Amino acid sequence: MEATTETDTTARTYALPARQTMQAIRALSHCVSTDTSRALLTAIRVELSVTGIVLVATDSYRLGKVELRGCCVPGDVLLPLSLVKSLCKSFTRSTVAKWNDSETLSLSWSGETPETAVVTVSAAGVTLTDRPEIGTYPDYRQLMPETQFGRAQFNASYLATVGKIADEVGAQFVVCDSIDHSKPAQFTITTADDDTVTYLLMPVRITQ
Repeated sequence: MEATTETDTTARTYALPARQTMQAIRALSHCVSTDTSRALLTAIRVELSVTGIVLVATDSYRLGKVELRGCCVPGDVLLPLSLVKSLCKSFTRSTVAKWNDSETLSLSWSGETPETAVVTVSAAGVTLTDRPEIGTYPDYRQLMPETQFGRAQFNASYLATVGKIADEVGAQFVVCDSIDHSKPAQFTITTADDDTVTYLLMPVRITQ
């Protein structure tokens, strides 16, 4: 589904693919900083361009980026944490999954800059409005690696097990070692009692 745009001198309104956009917002909600002392990171950045839509969130410890297909008049906007929380509460994962490809999410804002614009999101009869007051969002591109040294693909639910194990044993950190994309990755977890848990995860074949 193509994104469309209506513009004037004071406001912009974008009609975005509802399901894909809301799934991206829900996914990135886990990466938005909740630390108000680092207000610059308490938002999802949405970048719209003629080549597509990019949504980014980071709390400086992790970064999530979602790229959606579409074609828009260029523009940037910030979705503040309070708005992100309201959207996730209003549109649950099961609700969003039922939306078809013809449904749209309206994203509009008015203001001089993304950091001061009044933002309105409308979908499925629900309209939410907020204003980010966080300053200039940092250049996340500086954090993106320029070179990919190797790539391995894992079953997502099995990978999530690493976090579940760490939580069960009271561990804060996990060490990952891998020597080859076709060999098991070894996750080493040190428990709160200084014991060691080892978890091996086999990669799955990457299909082109």
